[in-house]
Amino acid sequence: MTSPELNSAETGVSFVITVYNKSDRLPEVIEGLRQQEGGFDREFIFIDDGSTDDSVGVIKRDTIDLPNVTIVHQENAGPSWAINAGLARVRFPYVKGLDGDDVLSPRATSLLLAAIRTTGCPVAYGSCLPFQPGQDPLTAQRDALSVTLPPAVRIERPLERMMPGQLFGNPSAWLASRALLLAAGGADPRVFIQDVSITLRMAARASFAILDYPVFFWPQEADDRLSGNQLQILHDVNRAYANFFAEHPNLPPGMRWQAAKRLTGRAWKWAHRKQGAGIGSEDFWRYARSLLGLGDPLALMNGSCSSFIGTIRVPPKDSIAPALPAA
Repeated sequence: MTSPELNSAETGVSFVITVYNKSDRLPEVIEGLRQQEGGFDREFIFIDDGSTDDSVGVIKRDTIDLPNVTIVHQENAGPSWAINAGLARVRFPYVKGLDGDDVLSPRATSLLLAAIRTTGCPVAYGSCLPFQPGQDPLTAQRDALSVTLPPAVRIERPLERMMPGQLFGNPSAWLASRALLLAAGGADPRVFIQDVSITLRMAARASFAILDYPVFFWPQEADDRLSGNQLQILHDVNRAYANFFAEHPNLPPGMRWQAAKRLTGRAWKWAHRKQGAGIGSEDFWRYARSLLGLGDPLALMNGSCSSFIGTIRVPPKDSIAPALPAA
């Protein structure tokens, strides 16, 4: 099934690719970008987050035949700052996020654009599938790519779906309007990993289109992926939610308490399993107070972040975060 024809003047896409030490995976990532189907205009913005390998050299070598390539360098500050640095430079009306070791399926961009057009939503999410490093993901997942394309589903209140954890996706999964991303403020620059904060901020402002089709592939055994660092991930999920509710004080109390229960429960389970915390610990009592609706839910959310003890990376505190232009 081919994608609907799209007007390139209305659907130009800026690809924002965040890169940190991905020189061995970038050739297949760039090939995935090269194979994107569709008649839309495109630009490619690579944000080098202080790589110490030859990532920049690989980008320069392998993108020589691609149009409108920009390479931006920043001191290593993490994915949130990197994606915001890219968003500050986009020129086209739509943005396709991409982590520096994920591979887009050939129809990913055109199908997500079509989902936006057919549903009227300013953002569309697709699904993902794993592949083993060394495999050609398009060959390994040929059957999944050949399925009949299902219709995109419009989610009217995506923020409600995010409270119990039913909706989530990293930048490789979504394509969004530049206007929405800028109005939402991009990723929270106070949180190292960008995935949750940018999704929450978009979900507070717009309906989502969900497409049950693999739009990208991720390397299953990549030990250096942030997705393998559970301590960092869980801390950043809780911190992103706590910061989000502080930014949005007028959200319904029921939603705030639902988030508090989920965050404190996650923190208590981690502290109990990894640190031997017992029922006398503050980790447990934060969770108990959330279940009983006692105290301030935002204070409980903020407190839950302290349950994750260990080496946790945070954005630089002595530098200025990338500034996004007005929407």
